Amino acid sequence: MEKKKNETPKALWQKTAEKWPSEFVARTEIEKFTGGLYKGKTFANKADEFELTIYRFPKGVAFNKWELSDFLTKRTKVEGI
Repeated sequence: MEKKKNETPKALWQKTAEKWPSEFVARTEIEKFTGGLYKGKTFANKADEFELTIYRFPKGVAFNKWELSDFLTKRTKVEGI
């Protein structure tokens, strides 16, 4: 297996956002967007604390994928490099 070079958290989360098919990430899709690292319920309970812009739609709540990517970058700590 080919060894991947160490990528920065910013590069990894931006790559995730680029691949996401919409400009928004529904709160119910947070777990999918983060690869299971966060649950939508966490964002439901702490959205104000996280200081993310909340977009309310008739069928639910969503976040801008780029703002979410920046937020996740700030919360990602890299150890052991």
